[in-house]
Amino acid sequence: MNQLINAALDSRWNMIFIGLNLSTSDTASGSPFSVTSVSNADVEITTVGGGTPITINRQAFVETLRYLLPNQHTEQNRCPIGSNKDINLAGPLCVTARNANGTNVMIINYLLPLLTHMNLVNTDGSRPNTIWLA
Repeated sequence: MNQLINAALDSRWNMIFIGLNLSTSDTASGSPFSVTSVSNADVEITTVGGGTPITINRQAFVETLRYLLPNQHTEQNRCPIGSNKDINLAGPLCVTARNANGTNVMIINYLLPLLTHMNLVNTDGSRPNTIWLA
């Protein structure tokens, strides 16, 4: 499975570039952000309005997809995003991405629009926000 995920990321990583502007997935309160740095190992984003830069390592992308694949999260079996700044209140997908990133910073709201931009997942921004494999 890791080879499949890495191959998918490798083939689409170049779709992420400095200056790419995206928005978090929540329809009611989506927040714009921009990609400020990209390497083979990570992506750095900054929220519009001069927020603190947030680094998302490649392993967080891998682990998010590793969570969705074996749990067969298709459009018929959507996965709740469950984002929350408090890790004790966050859902399993949010915690998985955060742990893979090696920090206690909620990154799922930025990671998922990047994966959506790469055409690897789809999201539904109505509440509760959900995600599924593309």
